[in-house]
Amino acid sequence: MLEVSPETLEIMLFQTQFGHIWLVRSGCCLVLGVLLFTGCRESIKAFFALAILALLAGAGHAGANASSAGLLALAGDIGHLTAAALWPGGLVPLLFVLCRERRAADNESWRFIAGVVRSFSVLSLVVVALLAATGILNAYFIVGSLSALFETSYGQLLLIKIALFLLMIGFGAFNLLVLKPRLLQVPIAADLPTDPAPVRALIKSVLCETVLAAGVLLIVGYLGVTPPPAH
Repeated sequence: MLEVSPETLEIMLFQTQFGHIWLVRSGCCLVLGVLLFTGCRESIKAFFALAILALLAGAGHAGANASSAGLLALAGDIGHLTAAALWPGGLVPLLFVLCRERRAADNESWRFIAGVVRSFSVLSLVVVALLAATGILNAYFIVGSLSALFETSYGQLLLIKIALFLLMIGFGAFNLLVLKPRLLQVPIAADLPTDPAPVRALIKSVLCETVLAAGVLLIVGYLGVTPPPAH
């Protein structure tokens, strides 16, 4: 078992950027944990949750670059993390809501599902654009060149991540362009089925998106410990 001396731990926590970020994130986690058991406004809880997520950027490759360009890369990384929390991160709660309302099997449930899907679709369009923009910005600073994208381990992992992301967009487009219009017709159907086909198809599609999102997170983990070509 690896043992860390108190002196080494003190240096790591109080004399390194990683340690400072870890301390701030730990403090935010404690505050958020307390707020979850109080009647505090949801917006305040969301602020601390997003702060915990955004601070991860400072411990990544972008945070290791102290130049002015590094500050822009850091901002792009923060935007990328925040956007990822809203769309890929929102898939699990969406899947939970869909499965819960499906069991209710009544007209009010279908109306609620239609409203949730409508709101989530609008949010997804904005978030996908932000993810793409910040992803390109991050790749520009971290990968450095087109050849490095294909010839380095970091670049190849990034290509796999991009492929999974494009597949997620494909499922999202199918939900928006095909399933959403069908789903919006369910609440006004004269002969309401107990388990409409659009609802079943939507749950399967969101489940596929969730699995792909898990794959993206796995790749992100490997990218975090892989030296980028531009550094």
